[in-house]
Amino acid sequence: MVLRRILVAAALGVGLIGAVLNPHCERGVMPISTPCEAGALSSAFRGPLALVRLDNYGCQGPWAFAWATIGHGTAQVGVTEVLRFDLTTSRWRFASRAVVCVGSTLPASINRLGCHSN
Repeated sequence: MVLRRILVAAALGVGLIGAVLNPHCERGVMPISTPCEAGALSSAFRGPLALVRLDNYGCQGPWAFAWATIGHGTAQVGVTEVLRFDLTTSRWRFASRAVVCVGSTLPASINRLGCHSN
């Protein structure tokens, strides 16, 4: 019984010494909190055709999809965009659907609603 306690104490001591001599820290990544609201997503639409309305949108992590109507009169058209939140500028930016819709880059819901529409 005493020998067992000594062995357990020795094993714990070796583990503690190993931890002290070889410290390492794993850095955790906080989940990205992005502003998933019409106003924040609408700011990405700054092209020659003005945003008329944001018809539908959704976000997951740093990704979003947006169904929007842009332009006026005969130039009015519905578009689907995939956006990524840019942490350096704290703004939503368009992502190239030709790039991000290939493979498994996007969360399933963003891929379904942002990549498989017009």
